[in-house]
Amino acid sequence: MLRTTRCIAMGAAVLGFALGAQAGPSMFSASLIFHAWGNDVTSGTAPPYTAAEFTAAPLGQDCQYATPYKGTPTHPKSYRYCPESVMEAGAPATGPRTGGPTMISTTAPGVGGGILMPQSALGITTTGFLPTYYPYLQSNTYATFVNGAGSFFAGAGAGNMTKVGKGQQAGTWIISQGPNRFGGAMGLLGKYGAHIKYAVPGVAGTYSGSGSWNVIVAAGRPYKGTPTSFTAMGKAINWLNPHDVDNPYYNNINGKTSTLAVRGSGALWTTGSVTEYATGIYTTIFRRKGFDTVTSGGVRNIQLVTPTLTHWIGPGYQTHTAQVGILTLQVPEPGAMLLLAAGAGVLGLLYRASRRR
Repeated sequence: MLRTTRCIAMGAAVLGFALGAQAGPSMFSASLIFHAWGNDVTSGTAPPYTAAEFTAAPLGQDCQYATPYKGTPTHPKSYRYCPESVMEAGAPATGPRTGGPTMISTTAPGVGGGILMPQSALGITTTGFLPTYYPYLQSNTYATFVNGAGSFFAGAGAGNMTKVGKGQQAGTWIISQGPNRFGGAMGLLGKYGAHIKYAVPGVAGTYSGSGSWNVIVAAGRPYKGTPTSFTAMGKAINWLNPHDVDNPYYNNINGKTSTLAVRGSGALWTTGSVTEYATGIYTTIFRRKGFDTVTSGGVRNIQLVTPTLTHWIGPGYQTHTAQVGILTLQVPEPGAMLLLAAGAGVLGLLYRASRRR
């Protein structure tokens, strides 16, 4: 009896230690958001260089009014105005998703161990309204996407590189790889875009149509890694990254079509840092960085980042925007999970043994 009691006490100690190591989520959690349409500079004398600000994508909120009042400050406040805190928080794609895979696993314990991300582990379906400024009359955004299968390992992330585009590909990103070049590939499956209505000065009527924010296809994928179309001779002419799409907009009076070509490009995920520059309607200067740490309770916290560029090209018109994808993961280390299972198993066996005595 004394021996059994001692064994049960030992098993309880193992279980207690494991439970202590699991002072965190028992399942993984994941979150993904893009930072777009803004900059980090605060030293300028005129916008956009007077305050660090950006808009999150997906936004997921009704923020159509650009000012907090319907008219003058004496008028009632508008329910369609969002403060900067709401604009920057957005509506992240999150996981685990109900009915889909709910776990990610590390292939080795400790910081730097590889991680496998199952398809549809995180996702989002939402709509929202971006603030409108003339000539934009409405921008109703939509997002319906999940993650594709991903894998993150040492040596698999984006390496040190500088991409400088010119002309219709204008825009720059600089990647500084993280420790052990940790990172990898994880694309997104689905759509992000907006139903847009806008005016053209001097042209009667308004244009409207649905536009695709094309980096949702290119983000987190290897450059020219997956061809999607070929010439008659079998040469690849389009890829998932970079990716091209044409968005038509229709005039409600003369019926004419205005086509906007959208070109999106992206890179692999990294726990290092990315810096981006783009000029246009939204002048962008962004810098974001990742990390990979483990808490004393055995929970691994990872943030991966990836740069994307979008080029909007029309007849006599072009503008360029930069965005940073931010993927945040929390997952218990496998050692703590195994210890928890072992402790519970020992208690069960010893309890059955004690009942037989």
